[in-house]
Amino acid sequence: MINARPSFGTDENLKPVNTPPHRSSSTSKVTTPSSAGLTPLTKVSKKPSSFVKSSIAASKVVEDVPEKPNDWQIAIQQAAAYKKYKAKARGVAGKGGGSANVNSRTSGADLTPNSKEKKDKEAQEAYRKWKKEQEREALRNHVKGKKDKRAKAAAVITKAVKKAMTPSPTRVVPETKAIETMLSPIPTTEPTSEHYHTSADTSFTTSLSTNFLNDVLKQEAEGAYDKEAAAHGNQDLSIDNDEDSGAEDDGLSADVLEQSSNLLASIAKEQSPHGWPVALDDDLTEGKLPGLPAEDEDVINDVRANGIRVRVVTWNQQAKAPPNAEELSKQLFKDNKFHIIAIGTEECENSIAKSILVQSKKNWEAIVHAACGKSYVKLRSHTLQATHMIIMMHSALLPFISAPTSLAVATGLSLPDGQHMGNKGGIGISFKVGGTSLCFINAHLAAHQKAFEKRTAEFSKISLEISKAMGSAGGEYGELNPLCKSFDHVYWSGDMNYRINGTRSVVDALLEKEMHEVLVNNDQLSLAMKTTTAFAGFSEGPLNFYPTYKFDKGLDTYDSSKKKRIPSWTDRVLYSGPSELINYASAAGIKTSDHRPVYATFKAKVRLEGAEGAGSLAGVGSSQSQVCVIS
Repeated sequence: MINARPSFGTDENLKPVNTPPHRSSSTSKVTTPSSAGLTPLTKVSKKPSSFVKSSIAASKVVEDVPEKPNDWQIAIQQAAAYKKYKAKARGVAGKGGGSANVNSRTSGADLTPNSKEKKDKEAQEAYRKWKKEQEREALRNHVKGKKDKRAKAAAVITKAVKKAMTPSPTRVVPETKAIETMLSPIPTTEPTSEHYHTSADTSFTTSLSTNFLNDVLKQEAEGAYDKEAAAHGNQDLSIDNDEDSGAEDDGLSADVLEQSSNLLASIAKEQSPHGWPVALDDDLTEGKLPGLPAEDEDVINDVRANGIRVRVVTWNQQAKAPPNAEELSKQLFKDNKFHIIAIGTEECENSIAKSILVQSKKNWEAIVHAACGKSYVKLRSHTLQATHMIIMMHSALLPFISAPTSLAVATGLSLPDGQHMGNKGGIGISFKVGGTSLCFINAHLAAHQKAFEKRTAEFSKISLEISKAMGSAGGEYGELNPLCKSFDHVYWSGDMNYRINGTRSVVDALLEKEMHEVLVNNDQLSLAMKTTTAFAGFSEGPLNFYPTYKFDKGLDTYDSSKKKRIPSWTDRVLYSGPSELINYASAAGIKTSDHRPVYATFKAKVRLEGAEGAGSLAGVGSSQSQVCVIS
């Protein structure tokens, strides 16, 4: 199966800033008494509505008033001079003399015309000009305040992203090795403890790509607000942080996006990238996945000789109806090729909110049964609000199955009674095949670009709680994740929601230029697996498939809504133990959701000798549903 390459469109909403509308230069002169020693006034048009519209339209272009006086400034100065003349002509007296009173009369609200001036057309024109200048100044101050607010918000994002991407002290990459470091791939060797521990005398080297993306955010913090404000009509440009609506905003101006995209494109052109790597999918690995024997006895003999084949699937369904069983069998479950099929879904059947009242996933389980075929039975399923997991087992292995159990760990909204809602969390299902223990986990972790630390904390909590309740080694973090010490094989999957550090425009440019290594180097989960103990002991296959989130409905186009979420590898499968990875890819042909399903296939050795008939069928086929959990 060849992954369809997603399309990357430009932002059609970004429009060039219009220049201020033309103002009429027609004038007529008014002569003032020579005793006042004043220069003639320039009288503007007697159409206040058009004048006001022209002034406001011009003021929407956020720019400093030039130092050199223009027609508008001269008119204001003349208007102020005329008001001084009027004040002096009235002979207003006060302490400090007439001139002092003239100054006070011509400042602030004292310029409001009196009853006599209200009948004087020249006074009306002078007042109107002064009033418009005050409005213009107020607008200038308002926009400046929003500019300062925007800069502060961008600085907060910059700090948060820096903290997420560089959890340990950073070392600046020398400029002479800039391009080389930017394109350096993540090591593909098996992880060891040194990948996960940091200390004061251990520095983590940030790739140039990470530094470059930081620089992009810095540019946003420093400026480019003016043109964006004009393009948006000076509307509120504050960052949307609505967790419930799923709102996201990479907070960048059109200027910075265009500059960063152009820079990346030029780098890609100069470096002549080799292109996107081939996805490790079912088509590529078809020779390693022959059909299972027809007879149960032959199936068991094959397991003793070659081990079991495990298929792990994770899919955020966005509460949309899935394809029919035939299509799922063709693209995800592959009839009669696996001994165990573990299927984890998020936002399954119903939305997260609706699943508070309706937890049943019977319709989905019926489709799974039909898609897997008659040779498979449900070992166990468990539901946590909208998150679901089901284990389908080839019937030939049932005599060797024992101790099936499951647990849900909620990490969502906190309730007053100490419980957590299951809008986020994980499900663990464990059992034994002969003398070999296996644990499967499906989770839905915290969303949004900036929730890096929260996701990692949830991963740790779920691992710890499942290890304590179901594992053999208890629940303590040491050099390894506790799950890795409690089970022979662990398969951790789900919508883990880790994103690619960067901006939408930059990531689009990287995808278009197929700069795969740079994207992987800035994938949050890849960084976390190298720098935190939470993932110690886990491995992952190569991310040779395109990011699986977020797509427009039914299309291969990444999010074109006003939120323009950053394409990311949110859907992942990790594993621990002596498993051999056969393939790891996305089912790009299934487009019912804004996520693409992801699957991984493994070959795992199990100990069946002496275990035949020793299995216990207690708990086989059971289901459990929960909305919230005490934790």
